Amino acid sequence: RVYYNLGEHICFGPEFSFFKKDEEKVYDIDIIGHYIFETKLAGLYPLIGLNYTIEESTHHTEKEFGVVFGAGAHRNFNKITVFAEYAHVESDLKDDFITIGLMLNFK
Repeated sequence: RVYYNLGEHICFGPEFSFFKKDEEKVYDIDIIGHYIFETKLAGLYPLIGLNYTIEESTHHTEKEFGVVFGAGAHRNFNKITVFAEYAHVESDLKDDFITIGLMLNFK
């Protein structure tokens, strides 16, 4: 994931996820936007965006466009951001994601 900040509260960017189990593969491509509400402890944000998912197995491939929505929280420590978020993909290939991670901020 890569994000671009448009000021203090708005950021957007692409995300790519790849999952593989046995002979099944899932490619998940998103363009996501956040509006960050800063509190004393953390930044809280709703997220919304567009999704394109490809699910491949040995005998079948499905491709669908969808909408992503959810919410998250982050905490900045100098150039490191710790975050946790929930996102739901609404399409014929519905999915739910809980993501926890670290991001490095370039300035």
